[in-house]
Amino acid sequence: MGVAVGWGATKQNGQTASKLQEVKVPIMSNVDCKKTGYGSRITDNMVCAGYPEGKKDSCQGDSGGPLLVQNGTAYQIVGIVSWGEGCAQANYPGVYTRVNRYISWIKSLTRDACYC
Repeated sequence: MGVAVGWGATKQNGQTASKLQEVKVPIMSNVDCKKTGYGSRITDNMVCAGYPEGKKDSCQGDSGGPLLVQNGTAYQIVGIVSWGEGCAQANYPGVYTRVNRYISWIKSLTRDACYC
């Protein structure tokens, strides 16, 4: 299960949130994501998260925010909110940039960082 966090709209075409929001969404395999309405648009650099029936998702204004997975007492960023068809639409999960595909690049730009 992942947790998406952001200040974006709380419904499609809605107002942005006045308080930081979070939503728990199941992370799906790319094989399963390609079976959704996205089909072949999903690449290995992406990760999808959401419910088949929709109803919970990241939305406009959340782009660039994290998709987190709890690992013990800490959270790891596994995705970055990227795109989707509307918000919380059935058969269209949220699409996130798959962070682990860019770790070498991130580390090259953040040499003094601590990777705990």
